[in-house]
Amino acid sequence: MVEEVRVRAAFRDVGPGSRILAAPYCGTPETLLRELGRHAERTDGLQLSAGLTFGSFPHLPAVRSGRLRYRTWHPSGPVRDLIADGVAEYLPLRASDIRSTISGAIDVLLLRVSTPGRDGWCSTGPTASFTRAAVQTARLVIAEVDPDLPRTAGDSRVHLSEIGRLVDAEDPTPYYPGP
Repeated sequence: MVEEVRVRAAFRDVGPGSRILAAPYCGTPETLLRELGRHAERTDGLQLSAGLTFGSFPHLPAVRSGRLRYRTWHPSGPVRDLIADGVAEYLPLRASDIRSTISGAIDVLLLRVSTPGRDGWCSTGPTASFTRAAVQTARLVIAEVDPDLPRTAGDSRVHLSEIGRLVDAEDPTPYYPGP
């Protein structure tokens, strides 16, 4: 059964050594990433993996301080500097390798979803990618609800029964700003 919590309680039992994965693109869970950065300051050994994320990268201060290990297969924006400085890790993966790489290697999945419908289904909007596979393999799914996220069908649907915790998104839907 899904539990609706304030963002400060989202990581309450995410302990040392937890392997965390963040959804990509417009599904970047910025509210949860900000709180993960705060949680990492109090919890040793957290590891975050992510691909191409959009937004303000609110977790990067915790990465820079060494409190949050960060691995990515799509270094973009400010993450490039962290990799160049040896603070973050680049994973040379092809898109087709991501599903097999994350399978069985996720304790917590962070994602952004639309408001649930009457039938209990949420959508990850235009962010299908590896999210469906991650939902099926993660021990705990924490989702931030974004009422402005567009609803899509197919592999972008996530049922409330698959989500452990819901928080309200405090940030607008991230997008690619373009050149």
